[in-house]
Amino acid sequence: LESRRRFFEITDDDLVRLAALRPLAEKHTDRIVEAFYELLLHHSDTRKFFPDEQTIARVKRAQRAYFLGLFGGKLDLAYVAERSK
Repeated sequence: LESRRRFFEITDDDLVRLAALRPLAEKHTDRIVEAFYELLLHHSDTRKFFPDEQTIARVKRAQRAYFLGLFGGKLDLAYVAERSK
């Protein structure tokens, strides 16, 4: 965990700043995720990975959770395990 933090140069101050930005992230998450998937689904070579609307809804939910997780202000083993998944 410490080697990852050093590699990415993430400090405790960075984590505090990320947590402080969470309200802003929450405000814009839906718009960001919708725009991201609009871009992905516009291309037939990526559209094939999303066979139906249920799949699209599921990955959008996961993307929202992932994005907001970036603003949790924590970089612990649980965070790394979630990102690895």
